[in-house]
Amino acid sequence: MVQMPKVTDGWLDDDEAKNGDMPDELTTSPRGTGDIDMADGIFGGLDSGTLAAFRQTRAHGQNLETPDRTDGGYGASSLQPPKIAPRELNPADADFQMPDLPPAGAGSPSKMSASPRLVEFLKGYEKGPDGGPALTPYPSPEGGSDTVGWGHKIQPGEDYSKGLTPGQADQLLLKDIAGHQKIVQESVKVPLSQQQFDALVSLSYNLPKAFNAKHSEMLRDLNRQDYPGAADQFPRWNRAGGAVMPGLTERRDYERNMFLNGVYTNHK
Repeated sequence: MVQMPKVTDGWLDDDEAKNGDMPDELTTSPRGTGDIDMADGIFGGLDSGTLAAFRQTRAHGQNLETPDRTDGGYGASSLQPPKIAPRELNPADADFQMPDLPPAGAGSPSKMSASPRLVEFLKGYEKGPDGGPALTPYPSPEGGSDTVGWGHKIQPGEDYSKGLTPGQADQLLLKDIAGHQKIVQESVKVPLSQQQFDALVSLSYNLPKAFNAKHSEMLRDLNRQDYPGAADQFPRWNRAGGAVMPGLTERRDYERNMFLNGVYTNHK
């Protein structure tokens, strides 16, 4: 063995690598647990830190190489520091804040739809003079344009002079519900339960101006998440032509009960 000068920096010089010379500490020491030599597949120099880490992992039966190694060198995944779990929030911490919780079963109004129970509720209030859908137009008891089907207010350009079938009346009801459902979806900015959403769609179906953002105290209370305050506004919307209507008073009470308690009272 040719006597070589002592390697002080932990690396082989270029000339040493070209001549195939290796320091005695990497070639002549008896191979034991944790030792490294050419049989380990390591070519070129190793700094002292990497060498120490390599020997430590080998001593524990590990290998620096990983199955997905593609660069021809030794893998480094086993040398990565352990992942640190995020700090858990502690209620005793000064900066701890409990997030506000929406009502039970609440969801985003923009993703909600009226329930079948609401459809039946509306049919009870929007039935015609004969107790079912009005298959021909009739004067609205609340004034304004004539009504047909399940409480459909005839709009300019619509012609129902030839009447409707019961199936057409049901389809017209669902179309009207979709329009008022959209009013609630676009006006309400806070989470709602299904019963709250249904009550608001019913209110809009009968009185869309209740969702006028400039004038509706009910809507302002609701979007401040004052749910009881919004419910208490329902009874105020019980007038038609300036006069209190017993039918509207009852309906607002039923809608308020639906909103607060989930009770769908059928109108007789």
